[in-house]
Amino acid sequence: MPLRHSRAVAVVLVTFAAFTDIVAYSIAVPVLPHLSRQLGASPTMIGLLFASFGVTLLTVSMPMGAVSDRIGRRPPMIGGLVALAAATLLFAFADSLSWLFAARLVQGAADAVTWVVGFALLADLYGPSERGRVTGIVMSGASFAFMVGPSIGGWLYQIGGMRLPFLTVAAFAVVATVAFIVYEPPPRREAHEPVPLVAVLQVPTIAACAVAVVIVSATMSMLEPVLAIFLGTTLAISPARIGLLFGIAAVVSTTLHPIFGRLADQWGARRLTLVGLAASAVTLVLLGQTRSYTSAIPFFVLQAVAGGLVITPSLAYMGEATSEAGIGSFGVSYGLYNFAWGAGLLGGPALGGFLFERMGLSRLALAWAPVLLVAAVLLGRVKSVAMPRPRSIVPLFTIIAAVSVGAQPPTVSARAARVHKQAIVLDTHIDTTQFLLRDNWDFFARHDPPIRGAAASTGSTRSNDGNSHVDFPRMREGGLDAAFFSIYMPGTVTGPEAVRRSLLMIDAVHRLAERHPNEVALATTAAEVRAAAKAGKVAALMGMEGGHMIDDNLSVLRDYARLGVRYLTLTHSVNTNWADSSGDKPAHDG
Repeated sequence: MPLRHSRAVAVVLVTFAAFTDIVAYSIAVPVLPHLSRQLGASPTMIGLLFASFGVTLLTVSMPMGAVSDRIGRRPPMIGGLVALAAATLLFAFADSLSWLFAARLVQGAADAVTWVVGFALLADLYGPSERGRVTGIVMSGASFAFMVGPSIGGWLYQIGGMRLPFLTVAAFAVVATVAFIVYEPPPRREAHEPVPLVAVLQVPTIAACAVAVVIVSATMSMLEPVLAIFLGTTLAISPARIGLLFGIAAVVSTTLHPIFGRLADQWGARRLTLVGLAASAVTLVLLGQTRSYTSAIPFFVLQAVAGGLVITPSLAYMGEATSEAGIGSFGVSYGLYNFAWGAGLLGGPALGGFLFERMGLSRLALAWAPVLLVAAVLLGRVKSVAMPRPRSIVPLFTIIAAVSVGAQPPTVSARAARVHKQAIVLDTHIDTTQFLLRDNWDFFARHDPPIRGAAASTGSTRSNDGNSHVDFPRMREGGLDAAFFSIYMPGTVTGPEAVRRSLLMIDAVHRLAERHPNEVALATTAAEVRAAAKAGKVAALMGMEGGHMIDDNLSVLRDYARLGVRYLTLTHSVNTNWADSSGDKPAHDG
């Protein structure tokens, strides 16, 4: 598959977009108070300026997720990155408070689009057994941005003044925008119907995940200012050493996010999220017992590790819970996730400051730890499947019957959609193999049936190349997981020529799998079909249509088997030297 259609490229682009967004945020925060004071802003006005980011983040997250479910991921992603570039340029050239507010509001909206639509795109392309891994990669990139963003901003400020950091990040955003314009995502793994937010919130697992995200976000955002104040005022630790403490925790988080992602794939995203919530409660109590800088380092690092055990798995679990509910609206689900995260970020610091002022760090930790445990219990009690169980292999005609009964096209009931997604859908015969031998035919391009009748005269833009057999995009759209590529030629082709042509078609299937290992897996057993489905790949099997292709030689048949062919029909439409066809006159007693 070309790079511009690759799933791996989507991971790289979403990670780069997230990195750019966080760098833009992190270089803006230190200079906003300075800019605001220069423009005559009061402390209250500066506080409102900071809060304006959260206003648009909360306002935009769910609507843009829903929009991306309806029109696709690329247009909103491109729009969000354009907005990020525009916001960063506004910061660079703002000469009044109104322009600073405009920049901050646009930045919040851009942040919402980047994260919501980015994760929805990855959920489209990766199955539940892979989402943890790719989520860990994105979160590692974001954590790295948090670490280096202030340093990049300070270094560029020293070189070129106040505007250069913003201009540099704007250039990053432009590069990301162009990349998404060029990139064409492969088809979604699952068929989907846009679902309203109310329907999504009625799914207990999704709602419980959102509640847990609010609590974890509030926990992390309250600790950042509270711990810094405690270390500086109570323990008299210098700002440089406090910064080093946060830097150590950031390095650990950056390193562990990919590991936690893979663990979520292996052990279950929900299970790991529960472990993270419980660990966060325990490490929070430990952090409350900090009595020196020496004890603060391990306690805070443990708290950061526990937070990572929630963030990466919970992102993967939101997609998993959406799939398990038979809902294809990943945009709405991740919009809800981002909304929940933003709500925690807005409320956490104020709540933490209020409690710290009245309780101190130790009692605050003891009071808040049970809240984390309640979130764990809530998430643990809702009915959910942490990882998809091994799915049964069901022939295509069975699934067609299941989704047809009681449903009126084009709407498919949620129950039928769940049946379809829980099964490995297998087509036992596709005539695509002969097209693989054509120089200009691409399995990864869409080949719609010929346009006939009224549609042919309406100027339809649908492909009309006549190659109406199976292709990769339509397999993904229809949820077809595996297929027997048919090795076929007319029964009049016999002898060595039939063997030669058969080997060419078998080789074409092998080369398809070898050239596209991330999308297609050659399979010869049911176990290999299941493994391919779990990895999000199409399983390619092979079957032969007619005994005329073995040249009346069982050794040739055995060679076909060694090459991966798994069935041979005795005849096709004409008799062989040893079997009669229903389409020919009996020669061997019928």
